[in-house]
Amino acid sequence: MEIRSYNKHTLPTLIQSAEFAQWQSIPISTHRAISQSHNPLAGDNDILLSIALDEGNLIGYMGFIPCVMKLYDDELSPFSFAWVSGVWVSPLSKSKGIFNKLLKTGLHYFQQRLIVTDYTKQAAASFMRSGAFFDDFQLKGYRYYLRSNINEILPNKNPQLAPFQPFLKIIDLCINRFAPLFLSKIIPSYSNHFNIISKLDEICIVFLKDYCNAMQIQHLLWIQNYPWILHSLENNINAKYYFSHCDTSFYSFYIVENNENNINSITQITIRNGILKIIYHYGNSTDSKFLAYKIYQLANDYNVTCIVSYDHSINNALLGNIKFIYIKSSVKPFLYTEEIKDYLSKIELQQGDGDSAFF
Repeated sequence: MEIRSYNKHTLPTLIQSAEFAQWQSIPISTHRAISQSHNPLAGDNDILLSIALDEGNLIGYMGFIPCVMKLYDDELSPFSFAWVSGVWVSPLSKSKGIFNKLLKTGLHYFQQRLIVTDYTKQAAASFMRSGAFFDDFQLKGYRYYLRSNINEILPNKNPQLAPFQPFLKIIDLCINRFAPLFLSKIIPSYSNHFNIISKLDEICIVFLKDYCNAMQIQHLLWIQNYPWILHSLENNINAKYYFSHCDTSFYSFYIVENNENNINSITQITIRNGILKIIYHYGNSTDSKFLAYKIYQLANDYNVTCIVSYDHSINNALLGNIKFIYIKSSVKPFLYTEEIKDYLSKIELQQGDGDSAFF
């Protein structure tokens, strides 16, 4: 077995190679590789992808997103670490210890400083079995349901319910027919003016400087300019790449709140498969209930089933001003290594951190 690792200079060469084209499974999509190689927080030699090969055949891979954050109590010493992103091991090779070999590569290079989020139960079990991770840190928030979708939620949680999916769809139809009677009516006028933009302009960047350091702004612009999910139809890559890379249901944009020609807040939103997520929120809304109304209006415009938010101020506004058919507490868990433990209280994580803003 051979373990190879790629940085921002060697990764573009990999995706253009004949070897890459011949693999039955590929470890990364072309536009994701281009994005990774443009990560402004990655050093020239930081590894972005490690792969496992057996006689020239790809049997596993693990991606890494190098990151740097400023600490609350020490603006002079940025904290460097990496997010684990995109882990796959061939079902035919799971008894060969591939996961642990790839993980040890990342742990060694990033000096035992790794964080993982948005993982499956199977992946979490593998990380915890390594003995290198803790699982007691999470963001707390809510899921706000505008429509019933139990025909997808329940079978995903319990596969034994899959045969009952047609019946569950009927229940959804009945609930959703009467849902408008219980939901809030959209208020057409707001005290503040909201703009919806797809890209941050110079005025927005100047505003963000009051709430973000230079590295955070670079990170936001990287996400904006080098997406991982293209708003397009699937293509032949889907048969070779385990993770999604294109989706016509994916949207990403910003809500810019203005008051008397001054920006009060910027909120990044993503919508995919009927779920609206509050990715990042910066600033101080002069009246947060109107921002809540705008988010709710967008959810209706895009026929959203559920809004997910871990932002405290936005949650207070949604809970206090909008009626939903159902509200459920939600947590976003993180796995982290011992070397990360003392830093978690000194950095501010949002829902978009890691690779979450890309999906």
